[in-house]
Amino acid sequence: MRGLRAEGLRSNGVMELHNPYMKPCPVKVDDKKDGRILVAKGWPDCCQVNQLVNEGDTVVFDFVMQRVVKLHFQRQRVLCGT
Repeated sequence: MRGLRAEGLRSNGVMELHNPYMKPCPVKVDDKKDGRILVAKGWPDCCQVNQLVNEGDTVVFDFVMQRVVKLHFQRQRVLCGT
């Protein structure tokens, strides 16, 4: 897996995470030397706005342009027993 810097993406500073309806959530991010990105601020607010509260929910990050990431959500289904 290649790091973001290898792909020409720089992320230090502020990025916008857009939900599927393109509503932005600004977050502060920091690059790590190993190519990972640390979301330093704003992630809890983004989770709350998009109701990502269930264990097992999955978020896919689609880097669409410099400092803009589109989020895709896969929600964990809860089955009721009978």
